[in-house]
Amino acid sequence: LTGPACRLGAGTAFMDNKVFLFGGDATHDDGQNLFTNILSVGTIALEKGANAKGIEKGDDITWMNPEVTGDIPPARSDFLMTIMDFGVQKMIVVYGGFDKHGNVLDDMYCLDTEKFEWTCMYASDASTMPPLPISAFVQK
Repeated sequence: LTGPACRLGAGTAFMDNKVFLFGGDATHDDGQNLFTNILSVGTIALEKGANAKGIEKGDDITWMNPEVTGDIPPARSDFLMTIMDFGVQKMIVVYGGFDKHGNVLDDMYCLDTEKFEWTCMYASDASTMPPLPISAFVQK
């Protein structure tokens, strides 16, 4: 994989020299725009030890689309995405957003970043959500 398609409204998270990219409105090679629920993971080659440096433009990134299992979230755009670090277990959390028809999504999914397994933590029909919700997620 040379890199993921251009995306609008996608979520990104950085953990352990990896960039996790999920969802959004993707522009494919044939010019089609499609809402997606594909997970792309980019591994950044960083030097360790005395020559260690931060991430810089032009760093080598190897991309893959891992096979995911479990409760795979539906395609979405403009959602919240963050990481949860429990020490031994690290997860990515996805909350809300909009589906391809512009309907509000009121749900939360967690991705186990070792097993690439999704778990639905919460889902509703969004009937109690305001028409243009503003969301925030705070981890303490």
